[in-house]
Amino acid sequence: MSISIENIMAQVKADYGYRLRVHSGENGLLMVGCGHIVTERDRLHLGNRITQDRCDALLAHDLDVAICACMAQMAGFDDMPDVEQEVIVKAAFRFGIASVLAGQPSAPIAIEEESHND
Repeated sequence: MSISIENIMAQVKADYGYRLRVHSGENGLLMVGCGHIVTERDRLHLGNRITQDRCDALLAHDLDVAICACMAQMAGFDDMPDVEQEVIVKAAFRFGIASVLAGQPSAPIAIEEESHND
């Protein structure tokens, strides 16, 4: 596998935008960055602001989780062309690996279309 996480990060940011302030998503969960669901481990609360570096680190981690899920659960993933891998990883990031494997993405996590730096 030779896909570039930096390339996927750039695509995700361009496609979905990002928010540097913790907000409540349409699904009621706290979110920040490029659709990162805030957990206790993040030690963030509604209204907190993060840096661009932390936004990038959260996105890199979330994409790494998606890549690992694809590699573990999709036979032949490593043998697919890079472009196909990138599309599948972005889908797994946005919809979850279970939805990708089922072939029918569930309702996506709402990420506003334009970037917000509030």
